[in-house]
Amino acid sequence: MAQTSFAAVDTMIRQIERTTLATLHATQALSNAIKQGLREEADPHVLAGALVDGIATTLIAGIPEDCRAGVAHDLLALLYARFDALNVFPEDDEPNYP
Repeated sequence: MAQTSFAAVDTMIRQIERTTLATLHATQALSNAIKQGLREEADPHVLAGALVDGIATTLIAGIPEDCRAGVAHDLLALLYARFDALNVFPEDDEPNYP
């Protein structure tokens, strides 16, 4: 049976593969930059501030406007849960975040 080639489909597949690779590279580069900052003992306050700014910028740039408030709420809840799991807050001074 002869194999039919669809140039447009082949082009689309290559484009998707490039986009996926670029996204993976960007994510890996970000992860590496954070790890390097920790290894080099960067000021943790500055590093945390940069991460928060990156999260906020990503939210505004990449999340549709009608979903932003819900995603922001979920991110805050996730951060709170992570801090809680790490016992960041003393029992007598826990923030009131649902």
